[in-house]
Amino acid sequence: MNVTSLPVRSSRCSWAQWALVVLVLSVTSTAPAQPYLLVSNVTDSSIKKYDGVTGAFLGNFVTPGAGGLDYPGFMTTGPDGNLYVSSNHSHNIKRFNGASGVYIDDFVPVGSGGVIDPHCA
Repeated sequence: MNVTSLPVRSSRCSWAQWALVVLVLSVTSTAPAQPYLLVSNVTDSSIKKYDGVTGAFLGNFVTPGAGGLDYPGFMTTGPDGNLYVSSNHSHNIKRFNGASGVYIDDFVPVGSGGVIDPHCA
């Protein structure tokens, strides 16, 4: 899996802070790579998946509220290929399977390491 994180200016953050949108190039053994775009949705606390070429909506990558996700913000993928998402209202970092979007665990638990408001860097 090849992953590129693109910084995108967020209206929710100050001038020095950024939100991330993650462009993921999925790789399967039977089909050529199909790029897709993951976008956090604070309205229903989900991660939406869009076709990276046409922009067509493909569905939820992370279902609403999965694993306690509440007001998702920053997203990035780790070297393990998993998706890491800041859960702003629950004050932690959630880890999701990078291929399926299934919740794995709280990578950074509430209050761990001084995490108070993880929505802006």
